[in-house]
Amino acid sequence: MSSNSPWRRRAPILAAILLMLISGPGGRLDASTGKEGEKQAAIHPCQEKGGLAKEADPAPSPSLRQQTKKAAKELSQALARSGREVLHSLRQSGRETAEALRRSGQQIHKAWCQAARKLATKMKRDLTDPPRRE
Repeated sequence: MSSNSPWRRRAPILAAILLMLISGPGGRLDASTGKEGEKQAAIHPCQEKGGLAKEADPAPSPSLRQQTKKAAKELSQALARSGREVLHSLRQSGRETAEALRRSGQQIHKAWCQAARKLATKMKRDLTDPPRRE
């Protein structure tokens, strides 16, 4: 991957999104083990005391919501850009392949024409020249 790759520039954003996906809604990474990727069940404070939860989890803060929307938008744009780059690359590769095939076809055609002329000249010579006796 080149150093100017769009994926390399957006790696921190992708890492943040993946971290949010791993932890899930209301989930937390296990801080006691310090290992990434291990989830700890989200326990509401009322449930810890043995009671039933009287309130739903509070809604995420507006700034977190905005950051998530912004990260999702940037990811979407990066994927679209990457898709366009891949499509452009495939089109360019297709053009280059078509050009190479055209040149190759021309070379084959030229070789066949030369061989046919050579054969025609030889056959004409054989028909017009008297047979040689040794």
